Amino acid sequence: MADDATNPSLRKRSNVAKRTGARRARAQQNSRKVSGRADVLERVSDAVVGLDNNWRYTYVNRRAAELFGRKPEDLLGRHIWTEFPEGVGQPFHRAYEKAMAEQAYTQIESYYEPWDRWFENRIYPSADGLSIFFHEITDRKQAERAARDSAALLEGQLRVLESIARGEPLDCTLDILLRFIEQQCPEMLCSILLLDDDGVRVRHGAAPSLPPSFTDAIQGSAEAACATAFAMAALGPETVIVEDIATDVLWDDCRGLALEHGLRASWSSPILDAHGAVLGTFAVYARKPARPSEQHRYLIDVATHAAAIALVNQRETQARRVSDERLRMAVTGGNVGIWEWDVVKDRFVLSDQLRAMFSWPIQTGDLTLLDVLEVIHRDDRPHIEEALERAVRFGADYDVEYRVVGPGKAIRWIATKGGAEYHESSTPVRMVGVALDITTRKEAELKLRRSEERFQLVARATSDAIWDWDLATGTVWWNQGVTALFGYPADEISRESSSRNSRIHPDDIDRVLAALPELTARGEQYWSGEFRFRRLDGSYADVLDRGFVIYDPANRPIRMIGAMTDISDRKRALERLEEAVVTRTAQLHANNRQLEIEVTRRKQVADLLRSRNEELKGFAYTVSHDLKAPLRGIAGYTRELDRRHSAGLDERARHCLDRILTATSNLDRLIEDLLHYSRLDAETPTPTSVDLARVVEGMLRDRRPMIIEQGAQITVDLAATRTVVWERGVTQVLSNLFDNALKYSRNAVPPRVRVASEPLPNGIRLVVADNGIGFDMKYHDRVFGLFNRLVRQEDFEGTGAGLAIARKVTEKMGGIIRAESSPGAGATSIVEIPADSLRNC
Repeated sequence: MADDATNPSLRKRSNVAKRTGARRARAQQNSRKVSGRADVLERVSDAVVGLDNNWRYTYVNRRAAELFGRKPEDLLGRHIWTEFPEGVGQPFHRAYEKAMAEQAYTQIESYYEPWDRWFENRIYPSADGLSIFFHEITDRKQAERAARDSAALLEGQLRVLESIARGEPLDCTLDILLRFIEQQCPEMLCSILLLDDDGVRVRHGAAPSLPPSFTDAIQGSAEAACATAFAMAALGPETVIVEDIATDVLWDDCRGLALEHGLRASWSSPILDAHGAVLGTFAVYARKPARPSEQHRYLIDVATHAAAIALVNQRETQARRVSDERLRMAVTGGNVGIWEWDVVKDRFVLSDQLRAMFSWPIQTGDLTLLDVLEVIHRDDRPHIEEALERAVRFGADYDVEYRVVGPGKAIRWIATKGGAEYHESSTPVRMVGVALDITTRKEAELKLRRSEERFQLVARATSDAIWDWDLATGTVWWNQGVTALFGYPADEISRESSSRNSRIHPDDIDRVLAALPELTARGEQYWSGEFRFRRLDGSYADVLDRGFVIYDPANRPIRMIGAMTDISDRKRALERLEEAVVTRTAQLHANNRQLEIEVTRRKQVADLLRSRNEELKGFAYTVSHDLKAPLRGIAGYTRELDRRHSAGLDERARHCLDRILTATSNLDRLIEDLLHYSRLDAETPTPTSVDLARVVEGMLRDRRPMIIEQGAQITVDLAATRTVVWERGVTQVLSNLFDNALKYSRNAVPPRVRVASEPLPNGIRLVVADNGIGFDMKYHDRVFGLFNRLVRQEDFEGTGAGLAIARKVTEKMGGIIRAESSPGAGATSIVEIPADSLRNC
């Protein structure tokens, strides 16, 4: 031992051995500590890695290796940015370098785009490198984003609903909706097209981010609107997806428009109401080819639902507004008044309309029952008081008509309906009701009674058999003419229509009975026919029967009035005439048998036509003379009474004289129009070259005083001025149509009449238009019928022959005539004459 202590060499070896043992002990101890820390890091839920100063992995736990998809031993010693080059430039890369440089703890949450995941990293720097603890937070981030998106959507929907609740214009509401949808997905360009009420046309609703030139093109083009969205979405309830507008066949018609504005994809979905009816379409456009994601589909559903709420609300609001306006117009325009009577306090409250009916100032204060009765006609007060008593005491309906005496003793008729309201104790507390001014109706009823009286007078004065057939009951009334013509006592003949029909000859009955259904089926009123009617002695008279059908407001025939004329003598004369013609024709045929057959036939036809025309002219002259001679006598004697004896006549007699003069004048014009109409058949049109400008100028010159008197504005627009046509015929047609237009527009302010012509590919078109009273097109065929009138004689003079003559002349030239009109909107008469007919007429 002493030797060892004193030997320097031994002491040196001993010290080395001690130091080596200590280092081994410390290494073993450090190894145990590292191994212990590694065990802890393997058990944590975080992924853990260690990096040295050269960015090489010094440690990778199993959780980190799983995220990397590698084995830990494959990464140890490897350079992080060599193994994961896609991470260079990502937020985590910058955070690692910052922590290493500043030697400061760093925590970061960021999206790692290469993996499409979110991570949270806690970075601990040291002199040897970095220790990094990280874990995936994608689910949490998605939940947070979903919450934010949901909140944003809720906020946007609330803004839309608030806009609807505030009653803002529809385009403002839709603009708010589309803007907040676009905020959720900035790559979306949204648009809404609206379906018009006609269910065919679409119009622009909103498109805050689309180029105005694109929306303007859609607005102005039905094809563009159809292609871009509406028809696609209307194909069904599902969204119509066009991934690439450049290649999809749905965009064949409008591909250029979309590509020109940088649009490459479109997704369209219909906007439906609760019943599945299409209100419009919601469309999404993208600037790159794409399909909608789940989020896009969800936003489309949100948008279409919110838009449907806005559109339905807008339509309901508009419908309510229209309904309220109609009610207001019905009350004010219909002259309807509203009243309320406080039975307990005896206080009447009347609407402004009802005060006006009673001729009270609007500002009049409260009224009592006595005040109201004071202005009611004294003869009507008892039954008013009685009706009020029944309504208040027994709850009966209050429904009365009475007269109100206004200033200057002017009488107004009022119809009132109302009912009583009671307290719980059955005590009447008030009555409420409405009142309607029926003065016009009462005046019409009075005029009708007077018209019936005049009818009875005419029926007694004429020699014809006048009949009045009630189509609802089947009863027929006859005047005394049935006795004079057929021998049946008027007060004994059966009133049943079947009795009348039984007297018609068996060979004629089917034709006569079929005439009325055919007439009413066409909506016509005037009928005439010839048949044989049995007299009391059993013989048959040839009669000309004329009838006029009266329709109710529902266009159902309810009454027919007519007159029978015995034409037996005329028929015998015609038969003798026909026999003479047949005999003469046979003689001519025998005398000329040797001539060429075709020439003979043509000559016979020409002779026959000339003979008939001459006979018709003679007949027309005879009819004119026979009918006008009595008229001239009636008018002459009437004027003499008026001139020499009017001082001894009372007002009623003078009125009758005026009516007789008016009637004879009207009948004289009627005969003239009838003769003119009948002579048309005998006229032969002669086509010549006609200057329409000269014809129209002459027509206006002849009517200048009337035009000035009415203050009418005349417009002449002749695109075709010269044509080959029957000059007298076209002058007649234009004159009749112009006179008709001037007459029925005289109440317009100012009256306007337009005369125009235009060439047709195979003829010419003449147009005469006015701004007069117009007519319902269901009466179109009637207005061109002879003596058919749609207005009363006292409102507009005339015989009803002008348009019939115009049609007959037009047809004689081979043309057609028609009219276009609606009540209160004027009428346009159109005449078209084909060129072939002009050459051949």
